[in-house]
Amino acid sequence: MSPKLKFQLNISLDIQTGTQFLSRSKAGIDFGAGIVKHYPELTIAQYKDHKEKGEIVREFVEKYYQTNKQELDEALIIMQNNWEEVEDNFYFVVDKIFEGFPWPPGQYVCYLSIFDCNPRFLDTKTFQVYYKSKIGTNHVVAHEMLHFIFYDYVEQKEKDLAERIGKDRLWVLSEVFDKLAFEHPIFEKFKPKFQGGYPEIKTLQDQLHDKLNGQPFTIKKFLVATENTKLT
Repeated sequence: MSPKLKFQLNISLDIQTGTQFLSRSKAGIDFGAGIVKHYPELTIAQYKDHKEKGEIVREFVEKYYQTNKQELDEALIIMQNNWEEVEDNFYFVVDKIFEGFPWPPGQYVCYLSIFDCNPRFLDTKTFQVYYKSKIGTNHVVAHEMLHFIFYDYVEQKEKDLAERIGKDRLWVLSEVFDKLAFEHPIFEKFKPKFQGGYPEIKTLQDQLHDKLNGQPFTIKKFLVATENTKLT
């Protein structure tokens, strides 16, 4: 059975995200730089210890939510409505790619965020989506949802692979899987409005793209293509 994704605001989670990602970079993306680009008021927080940084972010987020309440409420409704228009198609396509593999249990909640970080939480099946996303909120939602079933599939069906490559390289593999999936016509409704992603995984992405060479995209074909490939 396909999960029913809920959409909610969560100010506490946004405070946590802002605090943590102000000092985080990964695979060629500086999340802190992205945050202060949108919100220069938080620049000073980058140079504070964790406790003081958290207080600055908390004050900023609480004020932002209060000042922009109507905008955020409306954005949440729009985000949910946009997803509901395409979700049946998404689940249909995912079912084909994963050959009927069931969705893992979880809460399945999308939290609107004022930060362009989009973290996901595999244990609860929850995630955040930046409400002004230039690549499109439907794409970000689909991207994060794909991660949940990808990780569960690998851990259930390819446990040896997961243990052999380790957590960090499995994360790289999950990101490349998503990037390659959205190149295919079956995901036309969820394609990003422009190409982005983590610069440091681009080489691996190109290698696996060439190996798949236009084949019908499935999880099994993707994992076969990773064999004898160096995972950065």
